[in-house]
Amino acid sequence: MRNKRYLIAWAITGAGHYLKESVDLLMKLVENKVPLIVYISRAGRDVLRMYNLLDTVEKLKERGIEIIHEDDESPSFPRTGRVYIDVRLVIVSPTTLNTLAKIASGICDSLVSNLVAHALKARVPVILVVPDLDCPLESEIPILINRSICKECTDKCIALRYCPRNAIYIGPDGLPHVDLSRCDRCGTCVDKCPHGAISLSEKVMVYPHPLLASLVEKVRSMGIVVFGSPRDLSSSIIVREVIEGLYSEQ
Repeated sequence: MRNKRYLIAWAITGAGHYLKESVDLLMKLVENKVPLIVYISRAGRDVLRMYNLLDTVEKLKERGIEIIHEDDESPSFPRTGRVYIDVRLVIVSPTTLNTLAKIASGICDSLVSNLVAHALKARVPVILVVPDLDCPLESEIPILINRSICKECTDKCIALRYCPRNAIYIGPDGLPHVDLSRCDRCGTCVDKCPHGAISLSEKVMVYPHPLLASLVEKVRSMGIVVFGSPRDLSSSIIVREVIEGLYSEQ
């Protein structure tokens, strides 16, 4: 009989707030040699790229961490079935409102919602980190173009010419826009814009969605643990007990 390697499954969805903190905690677990498998939603990969964190996560492969991307899976998401065999805890951090709503409604047509559905059927504990739980909060937009400054510019967009990922384009309004699916926030456009119209990490206030409280109540009634931040997750007794159990089972 083979020696099993029990794991924590960490899933990343397309929420920008607490994304860096989630990746930092994930890296800390890797540094402490906690056995992991990482699931990344389609939106999660886009947002990781937007915040210039995708390469950081991808490099975990060099340390023996298996990374499963939604785009690489067939529609049945076969590798979510790992929860029945060698997964002892599922963590989704950060969790988007979209994923939260799907889990609450029993919809499992995406990689992460399917993973959680199987975890519930396998009686594997699930923890969701829902950033909106801390609302109202100050979050940030990855990149912003100040329209009022652009409208006064008499030159063709210089930043567009220098963007190494062709992420800036001229819209029907005649003004430059950013394709966030291409942008990795390298900052070249910020440096090249002669009028200072482009900035990174602009702060905005985020308020709770009207359905948030009912969705959180619903998933908690299913036995799912919900935290508002990775900080709460890192101090969780549940996580500590699971990690201690993983070491004892190796």
